[in-house]
Amino acid sequence: MSQYPFAERRLGEAKQVRELLESSQYDAAVLRLSELESERGLSDTEQVAKGRAVLLSSEKLPLGLADAEQAFLTALDLNPNSIDSLLELGWYYYAYQDNPSRGRPYFEAACRALRSLLTEAARGVAGCLSELESSNAARAFLQVLNQNVLVKEELPLDQQELLEPSLGHGDG
Repeated sequence: MSQYPFAERRLGEAKQVRELLESSQYDAAVLRLSELESERGLSDTEQVAKGRAVLLSSEKLPLGLADAEQAFLTALDLNPNSIDSLLELGWYYYAYQDNPSRGRPYFEAACRALRSLLTEAARGVAGCLSELESSNAARAFLQVLNQNVLVKEELPLDQQELLEPSLGHGDG
């Protein structure tokens, strides 16, 4: 008997749903996710998967656009920082509801969240480079990153701010 039966069951359920989605069996995925929702509730990631599957499912299921929207909104309630939920809601309102003014705030929130993650990742890489190579290598990395950021005007990364925790490490 397994030491972690709960975790193994959850992993098995996730694998089953993933396989259904990857094989384009959207109706079956919606049904399985609906069963799991009734049994134990769904995580934010599962709610996003359910919303996507509903949008891609056939008309045979008694679910529609409002059910997809509700799944995305529930996912966002469960995890307000979920980039997937923000993006899905943005696309839902923009593409499915033809309402770009309602979709835009979700895309903007996703951009802010991604900037935060990018800043954290850049801080980590710069710190590692500073300790493993030099502060100059860290600065060079940040300079290249800034030159290649998708929307430079909106997402510039402040090299000094990112390097402050790691200045003094490396050979300068």
